[in-house]
Amino acid sequence: MGELCFLVDSVSINRFLSARQKQELIKKFESMCSESEIRQFISRIELNEAGRVPRDLLGNLDKIHKLISEKRRINFSYGKFDTHQQVIYYDKRRNMLPVKVIYMNERFYLRCFNEETGQLRTYRIDRMKNINGGEVSSVKPLAEENPQGFVVDVFPPERYEIVTFKIRRYLLDEMIEQLGNTVSSREDFDDPEYAIVRASCGINRQFYLWVMRYGDGLEIISPKDIRKEFAEELKKVSDKYSYE
Repeated sequence: MGELCFLVDSVSINRFLSARQKQELIKKFESMCSESEIRQFISRIELNEAGRVPRDLLGNLDKIHKLISEKRRINFSYGKFDTHQQVIYYDKRRNMLPVKVIYMNERFYLRCFNEETGQLRTYRIDRMKNINGGEVSSVKPLAEENPQGFVVDVFPPERYEIVTFKIRRYLLDEMIEQLGNTVSSREDFDDPEYAIVRASCGINRQFYLWVMRYGDGLEIISPKDIRKEFAEELKKVSDKYSYE
């Protein structure tokens, strides 16, 4: 029973299934249980449904995995929001080789290899439609380097650095969870309300935006050039709010 409850909870919290799809899946689980056990499935987890529901994500994933297994090129329309909050799709002959699906920050992405430029491109799968397969490709995609530390988003960082942070103690659990296997930590001997954390981090503008979200709870101590670059990013933000 415990395993079934876990499966029901997993279905309930899945952002990529519609309410109808969730109900249909849970109904299938109910056929394996008694009436008293079925009652335990009701209202187990409540979700905040404020976010937008991905568009036909499961169908897109199915088509993409098939093309990857067949080593066929892919073409599709790609959508972006306009100022009226409508997704506008752009048709373009892409003819790229789909390489792999990546799940990060609660979204699915497709990494594609552009045979003409020799570069990898990344697309949000829920923004794709009219997915069509092309010819089989014999080209070997460009190999990706394994991440050498904490990476903020799906796009490769410009470089990796060992970064030292001074953080408030209440952030310690979250930092250790996020920064991964390269993290080390110790007490701040000068201030018991803080801790010192070091980790290998992928550096780009998204990294600095990630640091900003923690406000004065997190400070970059070193390297000096990373600290300086972050200060420059903060100045750009501050300048937007300058007043006389």
